Amino acid sequence: MKNVKNYKWYLIGGIIIGLLLFFDLMSKYLVQNMDLNDMGEVVVIPHFFSISYAKNYGAAFSSFDGYGIFLICFAIVFLVAFTYYLFRFKPKGAWWTIGYVLVTAGTLGNLVDRIFFGYVRDFIKISFFPPIFNLADSFLVVGMICLFVYILFFSHKEKNGDGEDKTTTS
Repeated sequence: MKNVKNYKWYLIGGIIIGLLLFFDLMSKYLVQNMDLNDMGEVVVIPHFFSISYAKNYGAAFSSFDGYGIFLICFAIVFLVAFTYYLFRFKPKGAWWTIGYVLVTAGTLGNLVDRIFFGYVRDFIKISFFPPIFNLADSFLVVGMICLFVYILFFSHKEKNGDGEDKTTTS
């Protein structure tokens, strides 16, 4: 019965990843097809938040611009390794679970863009933060923060099946 419970959580996580992916891709689609004004942006909150469509051919802050195939391969290898880690070591806790779901959804959202468009569609513009980004980027950042919290504060407390600590001491 324990395995059924585990698979239920994997299914719920998969559904949430799918929903986040849907919201990311739908928001990109809607913004891509918006009629932006002459300035190329729609101000949502003056002097703070606007929508401005941009194509990013690289990764974060346009790094690795022109290395699309590398970024696609890296994302696929990362997702496979990340999922292998999930099934192999079965980390527990809300911080890990939320981090895994957000990072996976964000990686998939930007991967879909790179595969089908050759670039990532960005549109969120915050006045005090120069780069334009998208929902997938937000998922990635928040997810990585959750994973760092898990690693820093909770991973060392997990025990393996023998009651011994999973982590090694040096």
